[in-house]
Parts: sequence; structure tokens; C-alpha cells
Amino acid sequence: MDKKQATHLHIDDCPELRSNLLIVLDQFSREQAVQFATKAICDFAIEPSYYSFPVIDEIKNTVAAYQNGNVKIGRMRNLSLKIHNLARNSPHPLTRAYYRAWGHALASAHVSTHAIIATDYLVYIVNLTAPNNNSAVKALRTHQLTIINTIKSSQ
Repeated sequence: MDKKQATHLHIDDCPELRSNLLIVLDQFSREQAVQFATKAICDFAIEPSYYSFPVIDEIKNTVAAYQNGNVKIGRMRNLSLKIHNLARNSPHPLTRAYYRAWGHALASAHVSTHAIIATDYLVYIVNLTAPNNNSAVKALRTHQLTIINTIKSSQ
């Protein structure tokens, strides 16, 4: 495990697994990047109370509409900015990280490399809730690789 910096985020990560994600993500369209980041967040096992935030339904509905071609990049970007503002104003570190993950997932519609940052925030949540739990981080990154490879194989 290495401390890795993703923008300003310092995480204990599995660099080889993250690198493997980047290799595949580099070949993805923005739509596939959004699909990957969204699936990674939706599959992430966190406290059920996080799913009760009304904005999460708005995010999921907007992503679904985007993937069906009914939402433009501008709306995704605006919602991303709204989510990042919620993160900025949240006093709880887990809530902030969860919102940041969603904000970057949405921003992947504009720049696909935001998808890896979304998954980095999931690693950060693991780091916060289970410090020094290398096996939990490895399991998370392995699952993310399964997701990304499934999307890649369905091209």
C-alpha cells in the first residue's frame, strides 16, 4: 500500500490496481467513464443513511437520463458543481467524501479522468472507516476492476 495523491486527496491505495484502472479508463468514452464511476459508487457498501439524501435520487435520475441521451453535458456539469458545493458545506468527512465521489462521477461527462478521482474518494472513505485495512482497499479496487472490465467487454 502506498500513500497516493489524487489532486489534493491523500489515500492509502493499491497503486498497481489503480494503474490498471487508469489503463482501461484511458480507452473509455466519457459516457463509459460516467457508467463506470456511477456503478462503482452504487456498488460501494456504506451506511444506508447516505442513500436517504434527496439529492442522490436527483443524481441517479440525471445519470440515467444522460446515458439515454436525454441530458447534455452542461446539466451534468451544473449538477456536479451543486454536489461539490454540498460537499464543501458538509461538516461530516464521510458525507463530504461521498458527495465528492458523486461530483467527480458527474464531472466524468465533461472530462473522463474524473472517474478515477470518484473511485479515489471511495478508497478515502475506506481509509477513514477502516484505517490501515489494506485488504479492504484491495477488495474495493479489485471490484472496481471487475466493473471496468465488464463495461469494456460490453463495447
